[in-house]
Formats: sequence, structure tokens, C-alpha cells
Amino acid sequence: MIKTQTTFARSRIWCAAVLCAAGVGLAACGGGSSSSDGGSGGVGGGDTVPEAPAPLASEFVGVAAAGLPLVGTVTVKDANGVTRTERIGSNGSYSINVEGMTGPYIFRAMGLAGGRSYVIHSTATQADVGGVINVTPLTDLVLSNLAGEIAQRYFDRCNALVTCDRSDALTASALQAEVVQLRERLLPVLQALGVEAGIDLLRTPFTPLASALDTALDVLRVDYDEAGAVATITNIVTQQFISDDLTVTATAVAPESGALDAGAVASSGDDIGAIRTLLTQLSDQFGGGSATAVQGLLSSNFLFSDEDEDSFSNIIAGADAGIRLTDVVIDRIDYSVTPPIAVGSWVSRSEGGNFLRRLDGAQFVKEADVWKFHGDQRVLDIEASALMVRTSFGSNGNVCTATGLILMVDDVDPSNNSGLEHIIVTGPGLPTDGVRLNPSELGGSWGIADSITSDQTEGSDFYALEDSCSESAGGSTLTAIPRNAAYTFTGYQSGGEPAGISYTWRVAERPLSLAELSGVTQGFPSVTPDYAAFSNYSGGALQVAASGLDVSGSASIELVAEGMDGAESQEVDLENLIPTQQGTLSQILTVNAGSFSSGSLKVESLQPNGRSFMVQYWRY
Repeated sequence: MIKTQTTFARSRIWCAAVLCAAGVGLAACGGGSSSSDGGSGGVGGGDTVPEAPAPLASEFVGVAAAGLPLVGTVTVKDANGVTRTERIGSNGSYSINVEGMTGPYIFRAMGLAGGRSYVIHSTATQADVGGVINVTPLTDLVLSNLAGEIAQRYFDRCNALVTCDRSDALTASALQAEVVQLRERLLPVLQALGVEAGIDLLRTPFTPLASALDTALDVLRVDYDEAGAVATITNIVTQQFISDDLTVTATAVAPESGALDAGAVASSGDDIGAIRTLLTQLSDQFGGGSATAVQGLLSSNFLFSDEDEDSFSNIIAGADAGIRLTDVVIDRIDYSVTPPIAVGSWVSRSEGGNFLRRLDGAQFVKEADVWKFHGDQRVLDIEASALMVRTSFGSNGNVCTATGLILMVDDVDPSNNSGLEHIIVTGPGLPTDGVRLNPSELGGSWGIADSITSDQTEGSDFYALEDSCSESAGGSTLTAIPRNAAYTFTGYQSGGEPAGISYTWRVAERPLSLAELSGVTQGFPSVTPDYAAFSNYSGGALQVAASGLDVSGSASIELVAEGMDGAESQEVDLENLIPTQQGTLSQILTVNAGSFSSGSLKVESLQPNGRSFMVQYWRY
């Protein structure tokens, strides 16, 4: 295990804007993918995008969405297990040719929406070929009911007619019965949002971010129990939910009783749109704005990652323009409190649409009938993310590869959490008792307090789940981590008493196992200089080039030099760099000539799913 293994300090979302102003270079700030490839998802709430094109006779077309358009792929599988896959367009539209394939068909859409990972499904009969088939959480529920189990499990094991136990249930009549029953149970919510009473949830064309059905997808959540036998549909406004027994089809018995109440949902569509507009206005204040203008968008009791209203406003107004706050997802709107409050997440992107960071736990309040950004109300800056790191070190250039989780805590203002001594992080893949983080003596990101196992790095914010150079947790522990896994950061006082701090952060995609890394085509960047050349570097200008970067993501470079003869260490840290369309970048980093006796070089590639791949060199 490389005991000096650390990572970049996780930047707050507004720090991204400083880079262009700091002279990182035009190529770094203006390149990268456009929003048409990056899937910005829109921020205004009223963006209009074209509906799916008319299909050919041998095609399916439709929209893959989960409140926001899905960015990823659609796969269709026929009755014989034959599959075809196509990419989803930026507005969630897809088209896929099934010529020569045999119905019935099942669909899988995989990708990101609002910075979260989705695997959702749908289904169609042979008679549906040449028409529209949407893929949404509601169509996923339709297939789950037909299959009698979670659609994801059914899709995975259904490789031919003989292995699909309920393929005989995928008939036109059974499919229509499930669609009608689901519509009837959701009808109060659908009609309150302006959806036509006779809508076909499977086949009706709709436009993401601009139609009543899409608004319904914003306020309806579908979850499944661990056994995969019961689904729960929740109205995020009223928090009312209804259950759906997957083992009972609509054709087997009378329709299940109980419809989802509308409650105050009628105004939620306008409110979600207003929140998206608010973030557009906040984005416009990045650089060139005024602190006063920013403050006009903030609540009266604002707090964001331990930064107060004045600090946040000055940073936003003084930063460079171009950062966009997009992909807004609202998890809950509570109209029962005064003022009403909404909780959700967003993604920060570069001007060209590249992924910079996702914020989980954003809050908004409606003061005097106007929605304001409430921050996240956290007295700490926290984040969890997946990191894969390849380290070269020593005179022989030894290489170790580790994969695990960044568990970041930064206490900007210790005065507002008196008595806080340590943080325990719990969640999938971590020990039952959690991982303890202590404040860093040098400030900045907190570190793992001690080695819970021999594989952890004391003082680092990186918790290794697997390491090629030492014993570590098995790959089965890592691969069991679900999508959108929740990690809870709980604060404690010195005596072990709770400090009244408990925050949750969701990780969209888990770290890859060492076995999985061997098959990854785009992951660790290729870096120049190589380790041998870096070992001979003695300070001055160092040109660092990287290739193989994700063109929809961002990158960071850090150079740390430990001085000789007692000189202080020096650090150059460039974050949120935007690759070119070819997935490359080049930067010159400079420390004092002759000052380099030990230190490190790190190049990190951040993907839109939140995973980071780092190459680092260590000299000591």
C-alpha cells in the first residue's frame, strides 16, 4: 500500500469559475463537448426540444427520460435474446431498427439524468414496430408487472424464449391492461398536472422539459423493495405512496385499489420550473455580476457548505463567467411548512456543457411567493465519489492500482459546530462501524483517522476497497455497491456523543473493481512526462500533457514540490480543465528551479457519471 496516497482537495462548485480568469488558457476553457453531447438537460424549465422523429416501418422511436432526458444508450432485446444498442439523443429521443428481430421486445435505457444513474426498461409487441415506445420509470413498472419481478432482473436473465418464464405474458392485451391500470392509479396526479385522461404512458410522444407528462415524471418516484416483489410509487409533493404487488398482473384480478392523491401537486410543475429559472439567474451572475445581485437570489437564512451569504455572493460575483447550474432534480417539495421548501440536486457544467460537479442536497425556499436558493444548510462541506488511482513510485517505477471512495469533509468555519471532534461515514462497501475522519492539522480536507484495515491510508480522504499491492476488501464487496448509493456523514463530540450533524451524499456510480478496470477502454489518462522523466525533473517549467480524457468531463493537474535545504514546499493545482474534442489537454506548471527533491504529479480525469481516474507519480 502506498501510504502517501492522497487526492486533490474537492473543490466547491463555484471554484470552477476561477480557472479561466486565472489564465489557464483559452483551450482549457472553451473546448470540450457541447450540451448536445453532454446532456445539460436545460435549466430554464421552459426549454423546447423537438419530439421524436417519425419512425421507419422497422424502427422503434421514443423518449428515454426520468424527469430529465436520459444521457446514455437504449438496448432492445427480442424473444430470441438478440440485442441491438443505440445512443440516446441529447433530448432523450432514440430510434432503433429491429429489422430481422422477433417480438415481443424488451428495452433497457442506461445512463444519467440529473447526475444520477438510471437503468430503466420498457416493452413492446411485434404490432408496435414502426411506432413510439417510451422508456421511463413508469414503463419500467409496466414491464415489472408483466414479468412478475423487477424489470432489470427480467431483462438480465431473459436471453431466449425458453428462459423467459413469463414471455407468454408479453401479449398486446396483457400489456394494454397493465398500462391502463397504472394510468388509472396515477390519474389524479396526472390530471392535476394537465395530462390528458386517456394518455398511453407507453406510447404517447412527449417532449422533455416542455410537456405535462414530463412534469409528472418530475413528481412521481418509483422504488422497489429488496426482494423485488413490491414497487412503491410516491408523490414527492404529498409524500403519499401506493404499493404495487409485482406478482399479480392486471389481467389476473380486478385492478388494485387505491389511487395516488394529487394534493398540492398542481402548482409543483410551475414551482419546479421556477427553481430551474432561479438557477439560470444564479448562473448568469458567475463573473461580471454583483454581490448584491447574487444576494437577491438567496434566502434570508442562507448557508451553503459552511459558507454564509456574504462569502458565497462575493465568490460568485468575482469569479469568471460561463459556469451553468443545470440538470435540476427535485426530490421533495413540502408545502406544509412556512415558507415552502424544496430539496434536490443539480449538476454544474462548463460553458460548453462539460461535467464539473454534482451537488446533492440543494435546498430552496419560497419566500414572499418567490423561490430563493437556500444553500444546503450544512455546517461542513462534504462529498463522496468513486476514485480509481494508478500510482508509480520508487527507484524502479513500481506501479500499484487502487480503487475506492473519496470521503471528503472540509470545515470552512469551525465556529458554527462547536464540540465537533470527528465524523463517521457509513454506507455500502464500508465497514459496519463506518470510517472515521479527523480534522487535518494542516487544514483542508479531513483524513481517515487510523487504518481500519491494513489497506487504508492514514490522513488521506481516500478509502481503498481494492489495492493491487496489498490485501484488501474483496471485489464482491465493491461490486455489491448499488447505483446512487447513499453515504451518511455523522458528527460526534469527543465523548462519543452525537454532535447534531448528519448529512447524506449519493454516489451515482460505484468504483470499478480491479477486474473490471482491465476491460475499461476509457479510464486512466495517458500522461507525459512518464514516471522516468518526472524522476529527473528538478524544478522550473514542466509541460504536462494528457490524452484519453473523457470529452464530456473535466480534468485536474497538481504538482507538489518539496524544497531542498529547508525550503518550503510549493504546489500548483489546476482544476476543472476542459479537454479538447480529441480528449487531450496540455498545461505548463512551474515551481522554483532546483527546489524539487521529493513530491508528486497527479493527473485526474473526471467522467460525467462522477467517477474519477487518476494517474499519480510519487518521489520521496
